[in-house]
Amino acid sequence: MKVEVRFFGQLIDKLGLAVYQLEVSALKFEAVRDALEQTFPALKSMSYQLAQNNSIIEGETALDQSVIDVFPPFSGG
Repeated sequence: MKVEVRFFGQLIDKLGLAVYQLEVSALKFEAVRDALEQTFPALKSMSYQLAQNNSIIEGETALDQSVIDVFPPFSGG
């Protein structure tokens, strides 16, 4: 299945795009992360976080077919 992925900040510059239709085997965090890193090998050596529906996703977080956002490291202030 396909899910829309949006990249932000320095990831846009490093990967050369802001939006991508990613083919995933399952709507699970690990499947999405693995598909991203297989499609964009540069992500393997970068720090990033995934979010969906305004929440950071990780581990066993249940996903749906909503857009997945990929954020570079950031600091608040």
